Amino acid sequence: MPPVHARRNRARGDVEPVSQGANGVDGRKEVPALIAAPTGAAAAALVSQALSGVSGTSLRFRPPVGVLSASSTEDARGVEECPIRVVASRQRWLDDQVKGAPARRALLALESPVAMYRRQFIAAATFLAACRNETSSSSPAGDFKVAVIPKGTTHEFWKAVRSGAERAGREQRVEVVWKGPLKEDDLKQQIDLVQSFVAQGVHGIVLAPLNETALQRAVKDATRAKIPVVVIDSSLAGSDHKAFVATDNLAAGKLAGTHIVRDLLPEGGKVVVLRYQEGSASTTKREDGCLEALKQGSRIEVVSDNQYAGATTESALSTAERLLLAQKSAEGGVQAIFAPNESTTFGVLLALRKLDLVRRVKLVGFDASKKLLEGLDQGEVAALVVQDPQRMGYLGVTTMVDHLRGKDIKATIDTGSTLVTAKNRGDDEVKALLQPG
Repeated sequence: MPPVHARRNRARGDVEPVSQGANGVDGRKEVPALIAAPTGAAAAALVSQALSGVSGTSLRFRPPVGVLSASSTEDARGVEECPIRVVASRQRWLDDQVKGAPARRALLALESPVAMYRRQFIAAATFLAACRNETSSSSPAGDFKVAVIPKGTTHEFWKAVRSGAERAGREQRVEVVWKGPLKEDDLKQQIDLVQSFVAQGVHGIVLAPLNETALQRAVKDATRAKIPVVVIDSSLAGSDHKAFVATDNLAAGKLAGTHIVRDLLPEGGKVVVLRYQEGSASTTKREDGCLEALKQGSRIEVVSDNQYAGATTESALSTAERLLLAQKSAEGGVQAIFAPNESTTFGVLLALRKLDLVRRVKLVGFDASKKLLEGLDQGEVAALVVQDPQRMGYLGVTTMVDHLRGKDIKATIDTGSTLVTAKNRGDDEVKALLQPG
């Protein structure tokens, strides 16, 4: 079976699949389909399923340069944006009801005789429908479809948010669709997801914005399309969203700072506040709250508060290690350090272990994971400020559903925070927070 290649029609700006036979491009009639694919790996899996039993097919992703195999999550990177559309022939176009929506482009070239036209077209259409619903949805279908877009999908915090959101979906009998960036620094993907869900015509969007201002336009566009948005976790500038459901992050940061001043360093000492990422409103407020509380300690000296850990544990480890060495922590240059989120806290913990400073530098972190709680139990972590992510996800969805059903909703809802230490780790309220049923 000869391979399929893609030829760009420069005048129209689209891609035209052609066959490459033994004597070059033979122009043999085929059934090309230009379809939306959320990620390369997801697309490959869905195509394999959709084309089960249809022989002589192949999948290739056509990025601006070269052709990539659809075998990994890297496949979708660099693929151009285009309207979602399916092509039965050069003359026949089928609009999938979201024409004009930006989406990642994949080229599904079906290499087979014209006799298999009908089966192939149905398979391609099946794949497109699957792509539109590829995101995780475990709640029962009901009156409404609500999209939940977190900042990321790998941290334990977001897994708990998802659990709460899906529980709300089951209770409210609405469909909850969960989809977010893999990493918490992929701002473009998050914007694309908002636009994609608007194009799909979901009834509402629950969003944890990666940036306080960069998501404004996407949210405004959603509002213009009559799709309401409820913001969770991190604030968003502007007034286009209907409600804000989150931890009072300034107060949560103050919990950490007050604990350092009163309990960890009552005689004073040198403190580092390692920031998370520029533009993240939630963590910025935590950092500011901690710094505000540290000012109450007359003999507390903040030796660094302008360094950023970045979006991953690896970047946090690297930054923390350099910072602790620069401040001569082994010689008493740092007595305590505050980290404002899960990945930064774990990165700092790893750095303290690597530099053999876990008993010398007291770590106050934010959020809870199995590894951080183990560190708390072993005395490597002095305290953790813990949010209620399940409640946040739950209230984010129920607030949206109440709005869709015409009920009055609060503009701001505080989901609370708790300082967890070795002393109160066993309290019933704390255990319920750390191990929600």
